Amino acid sequence: MTNGTKRSRAVQVAGPGPAVREFVSQRSNQQAARAYAEAWYQSLRAWKLVFGEVAVLSVSYAAFRSTSSGDGISTLGEGGTPSPTTLITPMGEVGEGEAGRTITNLEYAGTPDAARLGRRLKAVREGTSMASLVDECGGWASPKDRAVEYAVAVLTLAVRLGGAQAEIHLFHLRESVD
Repeated sequence: MTNGTKRSRAVQVAGPGPAVREFVSQRSNQQAARAYAEAWYQSLRAWKLVFGEVAVLSVSYAAFRSTSSGDGISTLGEGGTPSPTTLITPMGEVGEGEAGRTITNLEYAGTPDAARLGRRLKAVREGTSMASLVDECGGWASPKDRAVEYAVAVLTLAVRLGGAQAEIHLFHLRESVD
């Protein structure tokens, strides 16, 4: 210091910057996948339904009426289609029948992996599975391998029901356990 002024220098640390960013990114993706799987899991456990409204059409029965005083055609609506029910999920409402068929199709699939996922989904639906996939700290609930299997099952169902976001989370989930 010859003239009494100090120069400050920015210190750059050489090291694993990109590796650290990649690690943080992977952790963030894994946490998001866990949270999304938990949301699906809880929605399947609750199996909350919305009963749809049947569209009422205005139909003229004039052409079918008998000109005699005999029995005509009933217009009371007997035998109509039941109102559709939808299941509330993290991706919105999906048909309850479609969700149920997908679970059954997985359960009776020809491959052991798909059948195991179907059995896990059936257990979730029946309320005989784990209470939660994540613990109070945000990590996997114990036993971890079982929680991960349930997570894969619910995200697989979500993908089969058309959930693009679930496909991304399923990829990150499988990447983290491989």
